[in-house]
Amino acid sequence: MYQLNTIINDYFKTKKRSNDYNKYYIYTNYEKIVGKSISKNTKIKNIRNGVLYIHCRNSVWTNELNNLKEELIKKFNESVKTDLIKDIALKIGNIKSSKEVEKKIIKLSTADTNWIERTIENIPDIYKDKFKELLTAYKERCKK
Repeated sequence: MYQLNTIINDYFKTKKRSNDYNKYYIYTNYEKIVGKSISKNTKIKNIRNGVLYIHCRNSVWTNELNNLKEELIKKFNESVKTDLIKDIALKIGNIKSSKEVEKKIIKLSTADTNWIERTIENIPDIYKDKFKELLTAYKERCKK
């Protein structure tokens, strides 16, 4: 019998896919990781080479996050159970939306799409509907 988490973990075993998933997790769970107050006044702009780039509403928030930098790095890394984030770069900037960055990270290749289709076909019937729903939603989100 297959377990859903085993199938998903198998997919993300490679380093590149695992890092992409971890970045995606940080983007989509930003408020949960840092809290509502910080997330309302800051936005992730990018994660590259171990550096998390965050734009802040104003200098007050830049200073506040600078004081919390080590604690935030620890929270981000604990959330993905790896040392993905080594540093945080802060800047005053536009905090409207980070959706453009999210889209860059979760683009699916043809191979990824084919893997999803093959996996859906081979999943046991008791999991098939829920798993198909999850993977189809993921695939559709990647098209936006």
